Amino acid sequence: VPRTAVNQRPHATYVFVMEPEENGQFRVKQRMVRLGPARDNEVAVQSGLKGGERIVSDGAFKLRDGMLVRPVAAR
Repeated sequence: VPRTAVNQRPHATYVFVMEPEENGQFRVKQRMVRLGPARDNEVAVQSGLKGGERIVSDGAFKLRDGMLVRPVAAR
């Protein structure tokens, strides 16, 4: 995942996963992850995510658990 998606605190490392709601909006959920090796601007996630889950990469440091978000296409 991009390094910008990872939030590190003294007690936890986490990302925000976008979960779809019935009305077509997305709500973010904070998910703890365990990181693996890093290369350039990307870092491997060893546990905590499933393949295909959508995460927030830009602006993740501004989010709080449960906030509504609107996804945009990756640049």
